[in-house]
Amino acid sequence: MQMQKDLEALLKQRNAIDQQIEEMRKGARVEAINAARKLVAEYDLTPQELFGGRRGKRKVASPKPKYRNPETGETWSGRGQTPRWLRALEEKGFKRDSYGV
Repeated sequence: MQMQKDLEALLKQRNAIDQQIEEMRKGARVEAINAARKLVAEYDLTPQELFGGRRGKRKVASPKPKYRNPETGETWSGRGQTPRWLRALEEKGFKRDSYGV
């Protein structure tokens, strides 16, 4: 029975201490925010200066088409494998440059 009372007393103490920690943390957080705002205003800091550029993958623009199929309007940027329509035209003797966009 004594052990149960001791355990309950310790749990109450822990709850009280947890509440004190939370209150102190909230107060310290408010102070930190105020200090940071003061420094930002004092030195005219921007979010870019504070946190750097965007993180993660950069978006890469799609390549612009260099060649257009005159019959269908299909395009090719010149990257990757040569499309069938352009290969077929080249096999017939046409020059690639004559289909430039």
